[in-house]
Amino acid sequence: MTLQFFTESFQRGLLGRIIQVAKASAHPSDRARIYVSEKAYAEAFAEADFDASFLKARRGLLNGISEGKLSGVLFYRFSRHRIVHLGHEIIDNFHYENFQEKIIINIIGSLMVIAHGVGGSRAVR
Repeated sequence: MTLQFFTESFQRGLLGRIIQVAKASAHPSDRARIYVSEKAYAEAFAEADFDASFLKARRGLLNGISEGKLSGVLFYRFSRHRIVHLGHEIIDNFHYENFQEKIIINIIGSLMVIAHGVGGSRAVR
């Protein structure tokens, strides 16, 4: 897949972060029961990349796209695909309710803080 907006480095790093946060958020005895679908991730990321490219082209954004818009695109696309899977032993455990969504919110929120600190906004690419 050829990316139009995001870099391959960002794509790989974000997948690694999803795996890391998913395992860290699980109870230690459940970590082997958490699975991440690289195929579902790649599909969601390709859609997010297309959306970001479309936003930039359609709106003629010379200064890039705001981090809030990019965050929204990433969260929307990642929430529409089942990327994080739970083993049958833990699927009904209340701790894992909306597990993927909590992970994605955590990661995207941390990306926004890293990119520009708390408060303010900055256009990306």
